[in-house]
Amino acid sequence: MDTFTRSELAKMVGVNKETLRYYETRNLIDPPLRSRSGYRLYSNEDARRILFIKNAQKLGFSLDEIHEILNLQNHRKNPRQTAMQKAQTKRKIIDIRIEKLNHLRNAIDRMIKASDENQTQTPISILAYLEEGTFFSEDL
Repeated sequence: MDTFTRSELAKMVGVNKETLRYYETRNLIDPPLRSRSGYRLYSNEDARRILFIKNAQKLGFSLDEIHEILNLQNHRKNPRQTAMQKAQTKRKIIDIRIEKLNHLRNAIDRMIKASDENQTQTPISILAYLEEGTFFSEDL
């Protein structure tokens, strides 16, 4: 079994070495073995776990959600179904965020267009629109 020091593992998986300690305190990774001289020794399994955590974060999962997912195999009768439900819930949350961002983009577009059309009235019409909020639709 290959073992790695904290610095080696951190470099290998692309995280700060303090991140490893933080993950340990959050119970996302098991406490590492110690060498005779007291160095933390991590395994290939630890590296896989950290890469899992990083990939889950890229998908928008929080550390709390990741902790729950990691514990599914040990504490649930049907971990696949539970993991699928968590993924579906995350997808719905992302869809809502996308919808809100689209509404915000449309509001900014309306503000820019209105400001361009009224540029002869005042050089700072965007500021007036921001104060009034007239470019917002009812869905925001």
